[in-house]
Amino acid sequence: MLFSTLAATVFGSIVASAVPASVPTGTGHTCPAKELWSCSTAALSNSADGCCVENKSGLVMLAAFWDIHAGSLYDFTIHGTWSDHCSGGTWDQFCDSAREYQNVTAILQDLGEYQLLQEMNNVWTNSEGSTDSFWAHEWGKHGTCFSTFNPSCYSNYKTGQEMADFFRMTVNFYHKFNVYKALERHNIVPGHKYKTEQFTKALVKEFGTVPNLQCDYTTGELNAVWLYFHAKGPVRNLELRPTVPNAANGCNDTIPYPTKYPGEINGHYPELTTKFNF
Repeated sequence: MLFSTLAATVFGSIVASAVPASVPTGTGHTCPAKELWSCSTAALSNSADGCCVENKSGLVMLAAFWDIHAGSLYDFTIHGTWSDHCSGGTWDQFCDSAREYQNVTAILQDLGEYQLLQEMNNVWTNSEGSTDSFWAHEWGKHGTCFSTFNPSCYSNYKTGQEMADFFRMTVNFYHKFNVYKALERHNIVPGHKYKTEQFTKALVKEFGTVPNLQCDYTTGELNAVWLYFHAKGPVRNLELRPTVPNAANGCNDTIPYPTKYPGEINGHYPELTTKFNF
């Protein structure tokens, strides 16, 4: 009941938008003056140009990760941006083996994306320190499935250009919907237990979207927050409106929100014992 009531209250009244970036259009791609929303009937029709709107999936999800062994003490880290089917619960993955780039850092450096790379090292990290392979996995599994990041959408295309745009979009997405700060404004901070309802109400109030909360299967501790949106035009513009997640929360009614780096003694960090592969 809470889920449906909160959704009904905020949908249609809150739209998160960003200053649109230039839309890359390759030869033969002409986007309509009135941009389409992903998951709309028009966007999913055979006539919709995949460079102008997500025309295969379109349920755009930000996956923010509360990894207690990575990142800032006072922030979530990025897991990724995923594109689910509009019905929810299913998705395409590894959509273009030819673009499953492995040398992410080198490609970004070749493109002169040093500032982007620095920010990714700050907020898109993991406990194993293997950020390059982590980024490559997220791009190959999820990024290649966004139609608006297809090389055909670019004039004067350079190898990896669409991957850089995907990473930039994800970093901006993460900063736009800062989960840690949103929860903190409602006095929800690490080191305490809270009701699922408290997390949900806080994030609906802040973002207008009902969160999908994910918890550790063993400890029940919070480890991820997923936020769902539809996108108007190319996803990179981050002109978004909230939508209901079509998947169940993975948490109990009471959720421990753990502090980061537990048991640190004299600079020693305990090893991560639980791994996730969403």
